[in-house]
Amino acid sequence: MADALTLLATAWSQPFPREQVAVYAEFLADIPRVELDRAVAQLVATGGEFRPSAGEIRRKVVELRGEIPSDEEAMAGCEALDAFERERSIPMGARVEPLVKPGVHPSVVAAWESVGADALPAVFVRAWREERERLMVRLTGASLKPPPELGSTTEIGGGR
Repeated sequence: MADALTLLATAWSQPFPREQVAVYAEFLADIPRVELDRAVAQLVATGGEFRPSAGEIRRKVVELRGEIPSDEEAMAGCEALDAFERERSIPMGARVEPLVKPGVHPSVVAAWESVGADALPAVFVRAWREERERLMVRLTGASLKPPPELGSTTEIGGGR
């Protein structure tokens, strides 16, 4: 974590007192070092007048993991669900191919169901962004230890 904290301390001109460093260290301790360094590097690269908060860094980690679909992916999922619903309305004997439900992220399905099939795109986008924010809050509030399939990025007995 020292690399990310060093970058946070040096990339912005505002003071970064030890007490504040300790708060960042505490609230970011569960994030694997590789992911934390990558997130902080991207936040530094995109700039900003002020140092990002620990919450903003946690959001960036979740964003970089790809656990939440992008707006474009959500819209594509909405279109796939709309097409599926249209196909479902065709009588079974009139279909040429069997009906296959599209694989769409559950949060996209939740947003789509909240507005109904064939909603105006702007209505879906608003519902999607609300659902995305709920998911982001849930994911950033949870531990950001690596998912089991990624394994651990810290050394046994070592710190971050």
